[in-house]
Amino acid sequence: MHDVSRCPLVRAFAISALAASAAAQSVPVPSAFTTEWRFTGDTNEFVDSAGGPGTLSYSDGDDGPTDQLDVFTTTQSAGIPDIGGVDSPVLQFGHHNPNTLGYHFRPLTGLGNHYEFSFVWDIYLDPANPDAYQALWQGNATNSNDAELHLEIQTGGFYHASHGGGSGSIGAGSWNLGEWNRFVYVADFNTDVASTYVNGVLAFTDDAVDWLYDGGDPAFPNWILSDQNGDTTEGFIANFAFTEVLLDAATVAALGAPEAGGIFQFPTPSVPYCFCDANSAFPAGLCGNPGSAGNGCANGSNAAGANLSATGAPAPGTLILVGAGATPGQPGLFFQGDNQVAGGSGVGFGDGIRCAGGNVVRLQVVAADATGASQTSIDIFAAGGISPGDVKRYQLWYRDPALSPCGSTFNLSNGLQITW
Repeated sequence: MHDVSRCPLVRAFAISALAASAAAQSVPVPSAFTTEWRFTGDTNEFVDSAGGPGTLSYSDGDDGPTDQLDVFTTTQSAGIPDIGGVDSPVLQFGHHNPNTLGYHFRPLTGLGNHYEFSFVWDIYLDPANPDAYQALWQGNATNSNDAELHLEIQTGGFYHASHGGGSGSIGAGSWNLGEWNRFVYVADFNTDVASTYVNGVLAFTDDAVDWLYDGGDPAFPNWILSDQNGDTTEGFIANFAFTEVLLDAATVAALGAPEAGGIFQFPTPSVPYCFCDANSAFPAGLCGNPGSAGNGCANGSNAAGANLSATGAPAPGTLILVGAGATPGQPGLFFQGDNQVAGGSGVGFGDGIRCAGGNVVRLQVVAADATGASQTSIDIFAAGGISPGDVKRYQLWYRDPALSPCGSTFNLSNGLQITW
């Protein structure tokens, strides 16, 4: 639980992508601030996410004791049941004791500390497990008191703390060892109500126990799979998600039991369109200057033309537009539009093709490096005035003054469509 002084109320190895047969999720991601992890690997101290702005990192750093103890593997490699008949990526976690072991979780929504939120965990514990508890989440930044929610292994229930003194054991017989279970915890600290579900079915409702740090201050993380007394065990986690949305009973029922493809259905981050190649509406370019497949028209420095792509999830502060193949040292404008120009084929503009238009927003001017590469450093979500669910189109418009093929002294990349 949180330190009272902070509380506003006094109350491994990376594995490759797995089978494309993993089931697509039926529940759309509930907000742009939702983050999910599917435990396919890590990047230094951070567990790779499937989408969203949050971070999940080893509490004791890259290559520290947690990193060395826990292993990214698959259900079949670990000899445990598949999820929905599909060999699935999992994190095999060990007994996290002392309290420095575990994972720091930060929502990083920029919305401030969270008094309404939902968690989802897909977890498997072995039927021969002799331990008493597995902590699921801990709100105290220094992990110096009891975790808020534990699985109570021998009863098939939970241990739920409370700001009013502790509810203790609750919801016995709600879940089984030796099976994959999806645990959903929905907490409204404002109204003092928390509900926990197992595989879509309500297990218990209780007083809300705590709120969450957003995590912008590095000194104040939340924790998962960790407890100050080492009330943890060995097990496997396939998926974990946080959302600032209070999931209702119908949505939790639709989430149901664990699925191989994860928890929520995230929108496709980006789809390139509008090319200047042999298969496009401009097979010869604008003046005999076609680019390579998937790119814009050739420029004076690069016969392949410029390319625009994106990295990161379509969420606040995480998505980055990446340009390549533009004119070295020259400025380029990353811009946003509402529409695909000419139905996605584009129209001639300078030495290239204009692909994005309608309510154009100038996002950022960046000079290309010596290789013609550049990328944004701003929050695209904020700068573009985005709302969750928006579909926007993007392009890079750059100068090409010295060897401009058509003499227009500027050119463009391909277009890129992004669903937020």
